[in-house]
Amino acid sequence: KTGDEVMSIDETMISFSPIIMFLHRDEEMLAEFNVIKTENGHSLKLTNEHLIYVSDCELNSQSLRVVRADAVTTDHCLAITGSPERTLTIDRVTSVTKTSERGIYAPLTSTGDIIVNDVLSSCHCSIAAKTLQQFFFRAYRILSSIL
Repeated sequence: KTGDEVMSIDETMISFSPIIMFLHRDEEMLAEFNVIKTENGHSLKLTNEHLIYVSDCELNSQSLRVVRADAVTTDHCLAITGSPERTLTIDRVTSVTKTSERGIYAPLTSTGDIIVNDVLSSCHCSIAAKTLQQFFFRAYRILSSIL
């Protein structure tokens, strides 16, 4: 619920961030989800447009970028949190399947990112909205520190 703290990432530091609102929250809506599973047993369900961080496994790249969930393939790796150090590691996608389920939820954190089932994901389904939110909160933090 709003105000709860969830695991997130602020630039490179894994920390907890409050949920400030829900971008989507409909318990009855029937939606199609991409079920993304990884080599080390991680799993996440996202709607087609939801953004998630990936890297190119074949290039041994640790460089992350955001893509729509429906663009994730077995050529990608996901950013996974390691415990207890709270560091990010890379885990190869082994399958992407579809399922239909009831209920969609998109909590928004102050960082714009959220870690679900140990997988780093964006709170957004639009690159423009993600960029705008990151700019707004970065400017707010700078202004707050000055004042």
